[in-house]
Amino acid sequence: MALTNINEAIVDFDGRLSPWNLAKLVWRLKIAGVGSTRVPLMGVKKKFRNNPLLGAGLAMIAIDRLRENGKRLGKTSAELGWILEDNKATNNIIRSVGGVHYKTHRIYEKALV
Repeated sequence: MALTNINEAIVDFDGRLSPWNLAKLVWRLKIAGVGSTRVPLMGVKKKFRNNPLLGAGLAMIAIDRLRENGKRLGKTSAELGWILEDNKATNNIIRSVGGVHYKTHRIYEKALV
């Protein structure tokens, strides 16, 4: 699933959605266009994941389709975030198609009592 990167369209709003900013947002989404996409969800069914060729092959096909559709729509980049560090298979696939790791978010836990 690929979505238009709304963050690119609202970068200068400073967290405010005034009538003027709403008009700018609509103009940027409908007329000017946004150059990037976000891919928050991507996956292969569990029954295919364990097969190294089939699982990776289906993921590559999905990425290729996203890439083709993005180019057709004028997108120049895509962000495939929210991938866990230990999901080596997906991270390897993303690297193999030219993806670059640029940020890591971690959640730490500590008992309060």
